[in-house]
Amino acid sequence: MTALPEYVGYLPHLNASFNMISTILIWQAVSAARLRNRKRHIRTIVAALVVSSLFLVSYLTYHAHIGNVAFAGVGGVRYLYFAILISHVLMAAVALPMILMTAWRGFRSVKLEGEGAEIALAKHRKMALKTALIWLYVSVTGVVVYLFAFWIYPS
Repeated sequence: MTALPEYVGYLPHLNASFNMISTILIWQAVSAARLRNRKRHIRTIVAALVVSSLFLVSYLTYHAHIGNVAFAGVGGVRYLYFAILISHVLMAAVALPMILMTAWRGFRSVKLEGEGAEIALAKHRKMALKTALIWLYVSVTGVVVYLFAFWIYPS
């Protein structure tokens, strides 16, 4: 059996940091959109996409080396943890295609002109708030899962 690279042990902490940063950026992007500050909205949403992409690469790297992590909590807290974890995983699976589609429609509205841009923007807006709320849920519950598994009930 080969030894794990030393950096692998730091990845859960990095992942939680990426999730916290994503939460802040998504919140800022939604606020900017509500204020019709398009430049700030685009900058913060691009930053959130980059940070979330870094999270995904780091998360997949960690689990490629470690596999699953056993949860050490016992009793009722296990039910709470697994309820949060399962909802987090399911919503993450839903969030990814929504995020990609919403971002595509938003970027497309910037690149197009005239009626095409207005149609793309209308489609983007129709989907954006739902996507942001799900993305926020996934980011926040990612940090909660991390706190449970690595700080409150470490294995």
